Amino acid sequence: MKNKWLISAIIVLVLCNLGLLSMYMSEKSDKVYPLLGTYSNQTEINDNLIYFVFDRDNNYYFYEVNTLVDQGNWRKANVYLIQGDHTDTMVVTDEDHFYYYLPDYREEVIEFKRVSFTPTLFGSEDQE
Repeated sequence: MKNKWLISAIIVLVLCNLGLLSMYMSEKSDKVYPLLGTYSNQTEINDNLIYFVFDRDNNYYFYEVNTLVDQGNWRKANVYLIQGDHTDTMVVTDEDHFYYYLPDYREEVIEFKRVSFTPTLFGSEDQE
């Protein structure tokens, strides 16, 4: 009798997990997810060198903008990965900047290429 209950419980758990997995896979396309992983990188934007360092504990990137005015300024930035059908886009935002990047996966090292830049966040009161 115990074995029947145990087998029934295992079957129910397997079916529930399959249902959750199919729901996740069907809703995955064109959604925004926080990036997961730990690595650091750098890229150049408008003659500014920006370093990306991921902190797995709080899912934020920190990046440093090296300019003559702003030396060694670490900012806390929200980083998201927008997964599309054919390409993934990385979005980096803080209170002053909004960056789009397309990942380039050469040699298994992720480098981020600048696609476009606007000086303020979308929905900001500064925009008209």
